[in-house]
Parts: sequence; structure tokens; C-alpha cells
Amino acid sequence: AGLKEVSEAAKVGDFDAAVEILRLRLTGVTGVTDVTGVTGVTASTEVPLVAAERSESETATAEGLEERRKEEPVKPDKTGGCEEKEPEEDILTEALAAAKEDQCSEKKKVKQGGYSHDGWQIKCEVDVSRTCQSLRTLRSQSKKVEEAAPTILRYVGDDNTAAFAAVCFERMIQREQEFDDRFCVFYHHYNGAALLYEVQTEIARYAFDLPDSFAPLPRVFLGHFKECTLDRLKASFAACKGQDHDPWFRSLAISASPTLYAFGSEAPPLSCFRRGYGCTDLSFRKLTISVLQEACSISSSRAEGVVRQLSQVAARFGLQTSGYDTVTEKDAPQRLGGQMLQIFISKDIVNQYVYRSKAFGIPIETQLDLWLEKPEALNDQLDGQVRILFDPAIFLDSSKGQLFHYCGDWEFLGGNVEMEDSRAAFVQEVRKILGPVMKNGPREALQKRLQKRR
Repeated sequence: AGLKEVSEAAKVGDFDAAVEILRLRLTGVTGVTDVTGVTGVTASTEVPLVAAERSESETATAEGLEERRKEEPVKPDKTGGCEEKEPEEDILTEALAAAKEDQCSEKKKVKQGGYSHDGWQIKCEVDVSRTCQSLRTLRSQSKKVEEAAPTILRYVGDDNTAAFAAVCFERMIQREQEFDDRFCVFYHHYNGAALLYEVQTEIARYAFDLPDSFAPLPRVFLGHFKECTLDRLKASFAACKGQDHDPWFRSLAISASPTLYAFGSEAPPLSCFRRGYGCTDLSFRKLTISVLQEACSISSSRAEGVVRQLSQVAARFGLQTSGYDTVTEKDAPQRLGGQMLQIFISKDIVNQYVYRSKAFGIPIETQLDLWLEKPEALNDQLDGQVRILFDPAIFLDSSKGQLFHYCGDWEFLGGNVEMEDSRAAFVQEVRKILGPVMKNGPREALQKRLQKRR
């Protein structure tokens, strides 16, 4: 009976009641505190053991329990007094072991959160017993890994989007943990570039037979990377006009954060989930027109008409289109435009494609793989930002790289074609517009244009 009550108290997290039961056992008192209000179990009555010496408070507690025991009706012994009693020491050993196991289990998962005004539960669980790159960030910053979930919840907010964001961040950490032995991870935020990325992805789907669910591709021209290495990218950085805003640099590299807890980054992931991150010093319309001309071999005027159609569709799905067609932006539904990529790159090649940087892409000489794996070995924090030489060929081979997409608008994330506001439905709309353009010639011709050296 004592073990049962300890177990019931532990199940609902009332360790105070469980410990009180054990304490009374140890001091020789067999009546137990009433945990009925918490566990729904009625305290049992047993034959008293010989009491050991107790303090005044313990004696008072025991006397109160004994008085209550006397007032309770005596239950008849249906076994005729022949029932074998379980040894008290065994009960105590098992109860202590069970309580210890429950406490260890609680330490593995840190929970915190509440509910939005519509009743959505805002909850994030992180298994801190499994390492990953983002959790190593906290250790390198002299913080406890148990702060992983509470830190996320401090940033997501308290509305319905907060509930959705908390689940997304939970899944990001789970994926990090699943891939930690083989991949390094990076986070890339964007907003205005969303339509451009989606257009490039649809072109890649047709050229390389990729699934509809394939994540957005920031770059699509494989040939641009054939004669470019990370060393060359960094060496030419000083000559780049506008640093990482230089058109040549931008055609090859993207900015990213090496951890969810990169508060030293230009675009901290926990802060940019809803709205994303982007620049206004370029025309996404011109970039998209250029992509269509080069990839699909069409005229400038035809490409302009296609982009106009695409921007209208994008606006209807809540994507930011101000950089494409200002006419459609005012009629667009009010949605959260933040988009986010979780980028995994194999540890075997990460030093060939990623470098640590300051703002504007200024290189910081660091042994990148060691910094990501053991920042304490470099007496450094895992924080800040990186630049990725984003060769799309890496992500066409899942053993080298993988992409996962998230966004602030929960209606747009994933879904299926029957869900009118989902990305899956959006892909179908984009395909209707791009299909005639991409199929203007044989598929092999499109592949060659994407692989052509610049």
C-alpha cells in the first residue's frame, strides 16, 4: 500500500507527498499523509511498526495521523490474518528506485509554457540528455542546457503563433539531435526572397525530378559554382563592392546562423521566426526575371509577364511581393512573412563550404568544424554567424546536405494540395505558370543551362 501511494504521488509530480510517505516509513510511522486530493488514492491503514526516536514535529505528525487512524472504521481482514505482508525494506527500496527514475526522466525533458488566448497550448520539450549543435551553444556560453526550452518560450510570444513556433523549434532541435553524428546545422532567415527561392525550386524540380515537398532552394545554377571554392570566395571578398551585398558574392553565398541560440547574429533565429530577415537594396523582380531568362531561355518581355503572374499568386498566399510587384502587395492578405531554412551539411565537407564571419560577411579565421563540435577547445563561444557557399549540387545528394523549411505562417507550412493556403497548393499554382516556360524545350537542355559555367 505504501509503494502504491508513493507511485501515485510520483505519477502526478507530487514529490513532496511521495517524500513525506517515505520519511514517515523511515521514522517508523505507518499511517501516511493523505494524498487523496492529489492522487485520488485513499490512505491505507496498517499495523503500526515500532517507532524510532523522532523530533517534536515528527512526533506531532505521527500523533495526528494516529488519531485519524483511530477514527477510521476498521476494515475486516478477509484473509483470516494469513495474508503474507510484503517486507517493508523491499517496499522502501522499490519506492526510492522508482522516485529516482522519475526524477531523472524529468531532468531529461524541460517543460514550460502556457496557453494562448484561444486556448492553444504553448509548449516546447527538449531532451537535454542528447547533444546537438544548438545545445552546445548554451554550454559554450556558460549556460545550463536545461535553459534550452525556457529560452525558446521567452522569445516565441503568447499568441497562437507562439504555440506553432514552439513546436517548430522543438522539431528543429530534434532534427539536430537525429543528424548530429553526421551533419553540421545552420539557420537561414528570409522574407522578400521567398518567391525567388520558390521559383528556383520549381525549376530544379523539373530539371532534376525533385519531390513537390522539396524545401526552397536559395541558389539553382550549379554551373556558377564549378570554378569557385570557399578560399576563392574569401580571397576575393576585399574586392567585392559592398562586401557581402556585392551581386557576385550574393549569387554564390548566403548568410546563416550556426545555432538557434545565436543572439550575436544579425538575424537571431528566435527573433526572426515571425517576420524573417531581408534586405531592401536589391530588386527581387529583376533577379527573378534574370533567373527565368538564363534557366528557361526566354525573352526579357516574356519573363516580365511571368513574374507579374507569379507575384499575384504569391500575394494571394501571403508571401511578401513588394520587391516584385507593388500593385499586388496592397491587396495581399495580412500574413506573417518570415521564412526559415534549417540547413544540414555533412561534417566531411563543411570546411569546404562554410566560413565563420562578422557582419557583412567579413571572414573570421576559425577551424570551423572544431568550433561547431567543441567550442570550448578553442576557448570560444558558439554564436554569431557564418557564410555558406551554397552550391545546390550538395542538396541534390542527401548524404552531403539536407534542407528543411519552416515559416511564421502556420497555414503555409507544408500541407497538401487540398489545403488552399498551404505551400503544397502554392507549388501547384506556380507550376501552372512556369510549366509552359520550362517545357519550352527538352528537359536535358534546361539541365545543361543550369550546369553551364558562368
